[in-house]
Amino acid sequence: MWIAAKKVLILFQKAGSNVSPDKQRNELRIVMVPISVLLPVYNAEKYLGACLESLLNQSYSDFELIIFNDASTDNSLDILLAYDDPRIKIINSPTNLGYVAHLNHGIAIAKGKYIARMDADDISMPNRFEKQISFLEQNHDYSICGTWVEPIDQPVEKKIWQLPSEHPAILIHHFFYNTAIAHPSVMFRKETIDKHHIRYDPSFMPAEDYELWSRISNFTKFKNITEPLLKYRQHPDQISQVQEKKKKDALTKIRNTQLQLLDIEASNNSLALSTAISNRNFSDLAADIDATEKWLMQMYHANQRISFFDDQLFNRELGYLWWMVCTTAANTGGRKILKKYISCMLRDYYQPSQYALIKFQLKTFLSS
Repeated sequence: MWIAAKKVLILFQKAGSNVSPDKQRNELRIVMVPISVLLPVYNAEKYLGACLESLLNQSYSDFELIIFNDASTDNSLDILLAYDDPRIKIINSPTNLGYVAHLNHGIAIAKGKYIARMDADDISMPNRFEKQISFLEQNHDYSICGTWVEPIDQPVEKKIWQLPSEHPAILIHHFFYNTAIAHPSVMFRKETIDKHHIRYDPSFMPAEDYELWSRISNFTKFKNITEPLLKYRQHPDQISQVQEKKKKDALTKIRNTQLQLLDIEASNNSLALSTAISNRNFSDLAADIDATEKWLMQMYHANQRISFFDDQLFNRELGYLWWMVCTTAANTGGRKILKKYISCMLRDYYQPSQYALIKFQLKTFLSS
């Protein structure tokens, strides 16, 4: 049922509604716009005003802002209704459905050529949309465009998340570590995800974005703009922190999928090693350095065979990992670690500084 209130369009969704996605799309498809912004909201009254102001005052202003109020119990809805802007559409859910359900609904009904993500406690810089749409309009082989991120209320040394900017490096970061695309900063091409029937998979929450990027990497390229165009708020109530166990399970499944890119069949041991690499837990990797070396070499040979990743970047990352494992093992392993490091071909792909090499050699002698 549609209700007009202060020039804001509000859709009250009934739980378990039988309204088809096609009908929902037809109800909202009035005129095409360049960008549809998807903003889930749940009990965000403390930060919501600053978020909305950052969106409504973008230098690129031609967009629709679809806001999903997910059964908030605070004053979030009142704050939303106070805004008199024709770009705003509020979808009010009487029951809490979770943000992934709303994002998939938003993709279905969005009228925009591009879809931009935003979280209710973050702030977009004024030229964010302008820079992202400019890049995507000029680079049609790219469908995913994120940005660097500036955390809010963090120490100076942690100010900017300088994520990999180019597609080959982003793929490698996804393979070895975690997502290289900051989800609330992203803008993506709707045509691409519709063409390949891609939607968020709720079973991977709260790593659903990482899993989606893993699937879509087969069809398009990624880009991060090397400017902090999003201010990101970290606080204890975030889903990624309150569901840590669920996140770990989801990441394990994603790493299994990532290994399939190199035609590697994952085992419990290899997944444990991949998890240690992702967490940069070099102590665990150094504890069984023989198994780690074998695993790194297996990935090296797999990429040599398939060439899925850029050889130079992939091998450099393997070389870096081997260096970090060996320097960690040098604390207790003695001279045999130095010999082991030199005997492995991966050392040729990463060149530490002369000072670091000397320090490494001294550590192996002192711990013998």
